[in-house]
Amino acid sequence: GSYFYKLAGIHDKNEWGFAILGVASYYGGQVLFGVIAFSIIMAFTDIDIDAMDNTAINLIGIPIGLLFCYLIYKMLEKRWENENIAPVSADILDDDLI
Repeated sequence: GSYFYKLAGIHDKNEWGFAILGVASYYGGQVLFGVIAFSIIMAFTDIDIDAMDNTAINLIGIPIGLLFCYLIYKMLEKRWENENIAPVSADILDDDLI
């Protein structure tokens, strides 16, 4: 969340809102991975989910959550850097020729 907070501060956005987004993206990535993983397990195996030890899924979910958080951070960073680029005006270019 602190990286999102700093990034939002640099680009004059709501710092605390994006800090919360950073934390939510981590947990959201884990939940999304868990739903997809358990859906695949239920579709292709006869394993009972209630009796299954899901420690391995939880441990795999940690780097998946970090990856999801990193991807959202990079997407925001790239998007906000592109917003700060001022468009070149045709009037300014013509002033050099006159």
